[in-house]
Amino acid sequence: MTLREEVPHRAKSAADLLASVSGLSATERRITRELEHIADMGRVLVRRVRDGDEVDIDGTIEALVELRAGQSADPRPYARTDRARRDVAVGIVLDLSSSTAERIDASATAPPCTNRDGSARRIIDTEREAVALLLRSLARLGDSAGVYGFSGSGRHDVRVLTVKDFREPLSIRTF
Repeated sequence: MTLREEVPHRAKSAADLLASVSGLSATERRITRELEHIADMGRVLVRRVRDGDEVDIDGTIEALVELRAGQSADPRPYARTDRARRDVAVGIVLDLSSSTAERIDASATAPPCTNRDGSARRIIDTEREAVALLLRSLARLGDSAGVYGFSGSGRHDVRVLTVKDFREPLSIRTF
């Protein structure tokens, strides 16, 4: 197998893409809400704090042992439950082969399957809009994301394109 990394060619301008997703703000809000739920799943118990929701039993026992041994005790007898730090990274891999330039059959899909000018949408345009919405939601939440594409002509000619690296901040250039 042969893999070659290439720099992507952007045929459609970022401004055009941002304009096409601007009308999808309700969809973007739903995506953001769903992604926010991921952060709510994690809680962490923080021990040995001055003020907290409950007594840190282990810390209290250790403090009593230290006092009985004539040592100074740790003055932080409480524990609290904190929200875990959100640590989400998303890798997106897109099919960029020539078949994605095909038009979507309007009779076989649910709307919107046409562009603003009424022409049938291409698969690649739908992919780009979906990724743009997801990236905007991830950026709003402070999550890391990488976008990669692949195309080629057989296993001995696979091209991998880095559209957005994980370390790269979201920018208009990304689109």
